[in-house]
Amino acid sequence: MHSRFPPTTAVTTASSRDDVIAELKGHGDAVPDFTWRVRDVAIDGDRVAARLFNKGTPAKEWFGVAPTGETIEYAEYSFHKVRDGRFYEMNYLIDAQAVQRQLGI
Repeated sequence: MHSRFPPTTAVTTASSRDDVIAELKGHGDAVPDFTWRVRDVAIDGDRVAARLFNKGTPAKEWFGVAPTGETIEYAEYSFHKVRDGRFYEMNYLIDAQAVQRQLGI
């Protein structure tokens, strides 16, 4: 297993709004056709959970890997908390093994 990703990757670090925007722009720059396809959403009070499938074709280096022209697809599970109409906590889990396999890592 390559050290870039554990078998599943969970992200729970504190980030500012600007950090989240910069990260998403970086993904969009590297994978311009990146899409999130929402399959399920559950809402309970201030908590939102979603099951998504992500898909895209890296056009630039992404996760340290040069583009191959191949489209990748993987599952993501996200868990967020909302206050005053804004996310104040964002956590997600991706199928890192699927990403690794498809990127050839």
